Amino acid sequence: MTTTSSSTGSLKVGLIGHTGNIGSALLPRLLDAHRAGQIELLILHREGSDLSKIPSTIEKRIIQLDEHGREINRAAVDGVEILISTVADPALASQTYLLDALHEADSHKKTLKTFIHSDFGVSWTPEEIRRIPKLKDLVPVKANLVNRAKDLGVPITDIRIGLLDSFFFSLKFLGTDAKSNKIELFRGALHNPIRLTTLDYLSRSVLRLITEETEALDGRTIHVFDKSPTGQELVDALTAIHGSEPAIVEYTEARFDQNSKTTETISAISTGLKFKWGENSWGEGEVYSGHGHDGESLEEIIKRYL
Repeated sequence: MTTTSSSTGSLKVGLIGHTGNIGSALLPRLLDAHRAGQIELLILHREGSDLSKIPSTIEKRIIQLDEHGREINRAAVDGVEILISTVADPALASQTYLLDALHEADSHKKTLKTFIHSDFGVSWTPEEIRRIPKLKDLVPVKANLVNRAKDLGVPITDIRIGLLDSFFFSLKFLGTDAKSNKIELFRGALHNPIRLTTLDYLSRSVLRLITEETEALDGRTIHVFDKSPTGQELVDALTAIHGSEPAIVEYTEARFDQNSKTTETISAISTGLKFKWGENSWGEGEVYSGHGHDGESLEEIIKRYL
């Protein structure tokens, strides 16, 4: 159920990071909701940000995520009921300044329903972090942010996703090359699901969550993904598209052991995701199914990347 405290009668939603990969996918959906009167959208941005895609009718507020931005940030988040941050990884730690601002601005009004911080990743298990030590660099920043929010009494929500379909099929992040009809599998991946998230499904899910479950978001970890094919289902889809079975390449234990020692973050994530798929270890948290998986079929998604 949605309740609002906004003078316009619409849920006041702030978006940070509207030019990034996730933010630019959320923006059109939020703009449509603003035009329809579902929400009142605010764009929070750094000085000098590109605002060319933001209509003049949308309120814009400057933020400054450093130790000098206290007053600016407090004014920027004033009255916001849902704050969505999609800042890139290098800026994750700077979200603590948003928490401080939300705490100060909302301490008396109590209008904030939740802060959806920039997570939009997977849940790494202790075993995965032990096996791939570089992953430990990713976990503390987000965990510290959540703990800080709890200490301040700021409501916070984690939205986790699978691997973006563009990373899997276009960037070949886990070794599968749909165009060349090749799939790479580790351990039990042939029979285990790989969680894939399209940006269209993510944007629809976020909008529905904030407008339909407004009062029930605080403290939740929500996994959002619209496709979870097994390796075999991917093999079948590639076979149907190409008219012949794909080459199946084994990602060996030796390669895993070697890649687990990487000091590169991107390589560690790739190796970790191969482990997740092979072990079917997607972590704790609820799986969102608020509107079903009614988008493109798996074959339709694959064909976009051929």
